[in-house]
Amino acid sequence: MPTAKCFGINLNYKKPASFESTEAENDWREKSIEEALELKIKLESGQIDPKSLAETERIVIEPVRSEIPKQEAERFRKELIDQEHALFMERDFIQLSQQLRECLGLGCAKVGLCLKILDQLKDVELNKLMLLRNPECVDIMRQLRHYVGNLDLWKMDKNDEEEFKKRATIIRKVSTGIYDTFKTLFNTDPKENFWIEFCEKVKVYKAYTTRINDNLRITMSQQSYDNLVKTKNEENEKSEEGAKN
Repeated sequence: MPTAKCFGINLNYKKPASFESTEAENDWREKSIEEALELKIKLESGQIDPKSLAETERIVIEPVRSEIPKQEAERFRKELIDQEHALFMERDFIQLSQQLRECLGLGCAKVGLCLKILDQLKDVELNKLMLLRNPECVDIMRQLRHYVGNLDLWKMDKNDEEEFKKRATIIRKVSTGIYDTFKTLFNTDPKENFWIEFCEKVKVYKAYTTRINDNLRITMSQQSYDNLVKTKNEENEKSEEGAKN
């Protein structure tokens, strides 16, 4: 789990001293929560530096536990658990993918080990950002769908060759199934070339997150990333319109 400071958003920032009615106070509170959630997304995606808001009292650095509402404290605790779980999943994805590459070299192939690793990979819970952060792992699975080994070089006897071909067929089938789950995460049209579309998304991801620190980049939620992409795209559109004018 990456180490980082904890920042809280002050919901009472610029709260009026009094309200005309309870309804007016509730309306103000709802608006404050809505603005805080929007600010949270921008902070998580690196669009706003929390230090730039520290002096405004909008941000509280390392808030005292007693000052955090019980409901928010529980939400934050659950969020940390989910983040930790996701980080473990991504770590497993990277390690298992690397093991696949190592056990299927040109000199020899440990097909039995490969099948065990593929079975483990089927249980790894992935999301779109994990794939965007690790395109080389996606590429390994893409190539495995066509795995046939290097039989011309290995010169196996007939029985070993037949056994290898059976296992290679299973490897292609299982890796194709895993690769298809990648496609479903991105809701890719079956008629489209997923790899080409995915590589374009990787380019966008790298371009938009290149200046974001490691902690934010690896813990960023899909909602925060989507907001970042939307904001960047709008900025690009305005720049293009300005250039035309």
